[in-house]
Amino acid sequence: MASVVGICNQAIARAGQTATIAALTEASVAARQCNAHWEQVRDEVLQAFPWGCSTKRVLLSLIDEELVTNWQYCYSYPSDALRIFALVSPASRNPSLEDSIPYEIATHSGLKVILSDQFGAEAVYAWRQTDTAQYPPLLVKAMVAVLAARIAPGLGKAEMVQGLESLAQRALHEAAQADMNESNPGPMPDCDLIAARS
Repeated sequence: MASVVGICNQAIARAGQTATIAALTEASVAARQCNAHWEQVRDEVLQAFPWGCSTKRVLLSLIDEELVTNWQYCYSYPSDALRIFALVSPASRNPSLEDSIPYEIATHSGLKVILSDQFGAEAVYAWRQTDTAQYPPLLVKAMVAVLAARIAPGLGKAEMVQGLESLAQRALHEAAQADMNESNPGPMPDCDLIAARS
């Protein structure tokens, strides 16, 4: 099982350093770099793909107000969502993300909301899974590679960034393939972090 410090130490090693850290709060350069980048990297990776360990399907809360909009229903955006992957009908047992009901993310009365014509919509979304023990090994490998690419310049290894980014792309793809093979949700969507580098 991976811990945050364990992931950081693997990333430090991947970035060409031999030192290790015992906590993100240490005064070392490596700890400061990991502390500065870890949460951002974790959230980016978790929202990039519907990983089994960090994806929820939840019935949305309807906001009971008259709205001036071309959508029929307005729902509260889930407070723990990093990214909505799809809106689905509660009757659909195992919808693919391509079967998503049309929707729009908007702001209403200062709050982030989801607009749709579907009554009783459910959202499939990425949430901030902070328990690293829930991450499968290939997802840990991908997070290590992404984090290594981010911390390398701060560790004096800027020349390694391009190679580490390529490694991260391969690791993310491998992890996404393995994750998709654990169930049968339909065609595989592109991982955003992979597509962004294409």
